[in-house]
Amino acid sequence: MFQNEQIYDVAIIGGGPAGMTTAFKCAESGLKTVVLERDREIGVPVRCAEGVMNKALEHYGDIPESVIASQINKIIILPPNKIPIIVNSSQGVILNRELFDKFLAKKALDVGTKILLKHDVFNASYNSNENLFYLQIRDQGLPIKSKLLVGADGIDSQVGRWFGLSKQLDLDDIDSCAQYLLYDENIQDGECSFIFDNTYAPGGYIWIFPKGNKSANIGLGVNPKKAEKSAKAYLDEYISVNFPKANALRFTCGGVPVRQSNQVLVKNRVMLVGDSAYQSNAISGGGIDTAISAGLLCGSSIVKAYSKGQFNDKKLSIYEQKWHSKNHNKEKIEQIIKTKITNASNDKLDKYFDYIRDLSLEELNVLNIFKTLILKRPSLFAKLSTKVFFDFLK
Repeated sequence: MFQNEQIYDVAIIGGGPAGMTTAFKCAESGLKTVVLERDREIGVPVRCAEGVMNKALEHYGDIPESVIASQINKIIILPPNKIPIIVNSSQGVILNRELFDKFLAKKALDVGTKILLKHDVFNASYNSNENLFYLQIRDQGLPIKSKLLVGADGIDSQVGRWFGLSKQLDLDDIDSCAQYLLYDENIQDGECSFIFDNTYAPGGYIWIFPKGNKSANIGLGVNPKKAEKSAKAYLDEYISVNFPKANALRFTCGGVPVRQSNQVLVKNRVMLVGDSAYQSNAISGGGIDTAISAGLLCGSSIVKAYSKGQFNDKKLSIYEQKWHSKNHNKEKIEQIIKTKITNASNDKLDKYFDYIRDLSLEELNVLNIFKTLILKRPSLFAKLSTKVFFDFLK
């Protein structure tokens, strides 16, 4: 049983990329930092498709070769009409997510972070007399105390609910996802595919992310309001048709936030980061890039807010202000595009992708897709606020 009456400057619940990146920034500057992870091992189980852009990894310098499963050489977007949009790209990689998370943990450990596994925080409270948070750990006697609390505990964040920073997600704000790690001779290494077809992924899409040696993460996300059966049932049907001889090596499932990030990120020395703050791409549901970006900003803000043994609440809020200043309009556009894709029939999806078919790799970003759709069919976004659109173009 772990018992320690040390008072930490920063306690972070959750040992994923967002939590570990935040911890790294805090401990690097000398703050006493602890990460509390409920699972018995960092990076296990793997709950994502493992794709990430190279730019997101730049902060960590040289990444061990073992962490990278494969390079992305080509992106194939396949609409329902099966006429592909092919983008030659070398700007991203597929991770070995388990090893990547362990790499981030090692980085955090190297600068002084304490990582405690099998520490399931089942309750947290604030003691106003001591100006400390008390974290109750399941099957542990003494609570862990800290001056500041960071929730990096995922889409169903307890920290957000305990301290009134977030509310339960609506069905439109979350995609139900299922994924297999499959081995099949027909998998093309280096080719990432995004397949849009309401027959198999209503309101969402299918992904194929190769990991080398004829293996790939093959999964899908569906909108719960559009789906008539479970994400796993849709995925099994797709695989039985397209990869009938494949062998499954792993299965995972779960929810992914597909909405704008939480409006409140900081409140009374409690902060949210990563999926707990819904900091993901609303179109794709991808969260590794945003988790790292948010963790760097959150950790830096914590360090700047620390003075004379305490934290300045006003300075902590800089994290929230900078995040929304940088991402609010982008997230707004992502949300609108996501809504259109979710509600589109296969025929409409074909038309939407025809509009963006001629965009180059450099042009294939959220803003240019949005502008292209506006120019091709202004009526598609007639309800969009003019202010939001032109603010985004500034």
